[in-house]
Amino acid sequence: VHGRSSGLDPAAAMAARGVVFRSGVITETIDIARRGALLDARWILADVGTAPPTAVAIAAANVARTRLGAAATSRLVSAVDNATLNAARALAAGDLGLLAASMRVCDEALEQLDVMDDRMRAARAVGLGAGALAMKQTGAGLGGCMLALAPNARITETVTAQLARSGIAAVTVRVTARRAPPDSETTQ
Repeated sequence: VHGRSSGLDPAAAMAARGVVFRSGVITETIDIARRGALLDARWILADVGTAPPTAVAIAAANVARTRLGAAATSRLVSAVDNATLNAARALAAGDLGLLAASMRVCDEALEQLDVMDDRMRAARAVGLGAGALAMKQTGAGLGGCMLALAPNARITETVTAQLARSGIAAVTVRVTARRAPPDSETTQ
């Protein structure tokens, strides 16, 4: 857990492909599969409201890490690291099931680190109950957004409608483009 920007958000936003980000740098780019289940899948970004300061999440995570102990915290970090690599593999292979499973591992880790709150749990329950394959917090700890994965447009509509009925605004985007992204390489 850190108290400063990792740089992930601007790095990912500027990348033309998926990225694996470690220790402040992009270590790998991912050509996201444009076939199979990913063609129909959608991301749903749900706004659960204003988040408390990041310092609150850092303090909660530090207390949780102490409560868990060094060995359990190490296992948790390893599980998240493996889930992140599996998510990259899933995106490259077009494996929606592995992508959802990876998100669920990370969601559970965030619960164990006590950086989820009742707003997020409620949004997750609504999203999963409406058919999302997985739903996890995104952004800073106790952040105001949840990211859901839906297998298709019909489920996406159901999830977003249920979230709206719960007072939660959401936007959606395809997991993968139907065409190849432009080449991100530039020459000087």
